[in-house]
Amino acid sequence: ETDKTYTRLPLNRDTMTDVNSLDYDGTYLATSRLQLALAHASGDGGAISCENTVDAVSGLLYGQTIDGYASLNMDAIGVLNHLADGVTVTIEDDFSKADPSLKEGETVTLTDEQAMHYVRGRMNVGDGSNESRMRRQAQFMSGLKQKLTKKCQEDNAFALEIYDALEPYMVTSLSRNDFIKLAAELIGDEEQEPLEIQGTSGVGETGFNEFTVDEESLAETVRQLFYDVKEDGGTAND
Repeated sequence: ETDKTYTRLPLNRDTMTDVNSLDYDGTYLATSRLQLALAHASGDGGAISCENTVDAVSGLLYGQTIDGYASLNMDAIGVLNHLADGVTVTIEDDFSKADPSLKEGETVTLTDEQAMHYVRGRMNVGDGSNESRMRRQAQFMSGLKQKLTKKCQEDNAFALEIYDALEPYMVTSLSRNDFIKLAAELIGDEEQEPLEIQGTSGVGETGFNEFTVDEESLAETVRQLFYDVKEDGGTAND
């Protein structure tokens, strides 16, 4: 039995954690402390890479079980935006170098091309940080969820339409039935505020961006996500 709520946990792609390096066929090569994003860069770019990412995320979260995955390539951003008839956002960053049609301070319903720039852009947008991009991605996801939920409520078959539209751009462990069941649960359940693991960003010895998690923040996030706190101060695994 659940309390009919769910929570998103965005993870910084630069998070330093234990990542397995794999050959193209999935052969294990080594484990190193690397940016989380490099887990997907290892392997075949498909299911092997996704499973390696699952392993890295599970390890970061103290070995929590991850029941499924869905990986979308960047072209799917426009597809999702199209399915939603355009996601509405308020532009809070300077996009003058990346897409002058996105004017800071305006509230706009994104075209599919604008959605790509809004979700993907970093180097020439605002302060150029991944943290700012994550904030935009969260804003896009909230607007997308609102519109797609409304469409699914109006048409029971729309979740299948979403799956079929995304399938060419997606690698997933979820079957169509799993996807539809999950969509129904997300429509019916209450979304709680996304959690955020605190940490510090900097440039590592290799010259690449690194995000080092605050261990207390990580532990508290895992506790909130995966455990019920009992009145006696103990915990029970969710």
